[in-house]
Amino acid sequence: MASRKHIERIEAALAAGDIQAALDQCQSRLRNRPDDSAILVLQGRAFLTAEEFQATVDSLAKFTERSKAPADAFLMHAYALIQMQKPEDAFERVKSGLKAHPAHAELLQYAGLLADQLKQPVESEAYFRKLTDIEPNRGDAQLGLGNALQQQGRDDEALDAYRAAVAADPGNPSPLVNVANLLGKKGDQSGAQAAYRDILRSFPERGDVRANLGASLVLSGDYTKALAAFDGYLQAFPDDFDVSLSRAKAYLKAGNAAESARALTEMAVRFPGNPKVCPELVNACLYMGETAIAKSHLDSYLKRFPKSADVYSSVSILHAALHPGDSAKGAATLDAEIQPYDFTLPPGYADIPAFLEAVCEAVYAHPSLMDAPPDHATRSGFHTGDLAKPPVAPPIADLIRTIKGHVRDYAARAASRANPFMDGLDLEAAGFNLWAVVMREGGHQEAHIHPTARISGVVYGKVPSTIQDGPDRAGWIEFGRPHADFHQPDLLPTKLIKPVLGRIVLFPSYMYHETLPLGGTEHRISLAFDVVG
Repeated sequence: MASRKHIERIEAALAAGDIQAALDQCQSRLRNRPDDSAILVLQGRAFLTAEEFQATVDSLAKFTERSKAPADAFLMHAYALIQMQKPEDAFERVKSGLKAHPAHAELLQYAGLLADQLKQPVESEAYFRKLTDIEPNRGDAQLGLGNALQQQGRDDEALDAYRAAVAADPGNPSPLVNVANLLGKKGDQSGAQAAYRDILRSFPERGDVRANLGASLVLSGDYTKALAAFDGYLQAFPDDFDVSLSRAKAYLKAGNAAESARALTEMAVRFPGNPKVCPELVNACLYMGETAIAKSHLDSYLKRFPKSADVYSSVSILHAALHPGDSAKGAATLDAEIQPYDFTLPPGYADIPAFLEAVCEAVYAHPSLMDAPPDHATRSGFHTGDLAKPPVAPPIADLIRTIKGHVRDYAARAASRANPFMDGLDLEAAGFNLWAVVMREGGHQEAHIHPTARISGVVYGKVPSTIQDGPDRAGWIEFGRPHADFHQPDLLPTKLIKPVLGRIVLFPSYMYHETLPLGGTEHRISLAFDVVG
């Protein structure tokens, strides 16, 4: 082992900022004693100070494989991996450290944060609970616990954890903000707004709080105060696209379409590379009755963004507004672009119901299944993360292979229609995302598009007996009708499709779709997917 004198010399060099001298002394000592744990830790610290992250990892790799390595070595190794954008490897290294040091507070904190980053909220909760057992008055641990609980849809428990974090660390605004945000998520806009104002009194520099206050005021219908909050935020952060867009939309909700269009026209100039302006600008023009101006804006965006679902989402709406008597063309387009398929049974299953039962069991067991967050289109239901991300349950893997076969057929048909939105789509290089939506009684999805994708679709894994051919069409999926915030032209063509067990429905990602509210107490399970490329 290194003598105290050797350690003091290296620590002095590090304190003086002479990293090279510290490294030279470490390497000189390690030539004779390659397993000297104290020197290995100091060498790792020197590399880390120099931001030589790969060297840090190389220096500590063998050392941290030993069960008796000190906790600092695991922490430094994990930190270097995080800086190298390798959170999965960092998480494994921290878990190794916890085997040797199961009650080490900083290792537990790292483990909780990394599990949260990797969308593993159940594991994150376990680490933070252990940490709060050890240090109950540790604010960052309570904050992490609240985040893990909220990710699981356990909002009341999350609120308690956030309030415990506030009590433990009243000078930290983050748990205060989380309390306010969560109150808004739970529908208590009055409580959320009061909390935001309290935060701004103590932390006036928190511009994000002013923006969140504006969003909450929009939800409660107080558009004048919302606009004032957005304006206050944008004075400090004029280049924030999302808040600028929220401000423009608030003008429209307040009944001032002309001011909304003016704000959006300015945004089109200031943010020329962002196609999300297009549908909002077209919408504001339609509310003003300015269809020709709306068409001019849309044509300009179509030329610049031929692969943008945001831009294409306005095409059918504008056509219906320009040609109110020509619903046949819109209906024909819906029929051509929405393709249902009944898939072939994968090998190894007795029949399609048995296969889909296995798929649904995998959905219910998936750790990401949670109450649908407010920023999703799902209401009164549950939502998973990406089921196509490893590890993938065997029935889900079989389903993905089946879906991709039908995607190839759909893409070939789309190419034959010469739709520019589909031009250049390389299915071999394209990304693929799959998630499940479990709806309960009254569950539905608000009208939405999939803005990052090219081809989207849905598979029905569980269809309640209440979904019938009756006049209310409860639980059916409807295509073509935009979100309620958008202009609804007369005679806008729409298409309703009844969910059928084992049916796949494919459509272009720019097409608005929604689910009509579900009746009865049985769950309706759909698996939605995107082809991104």
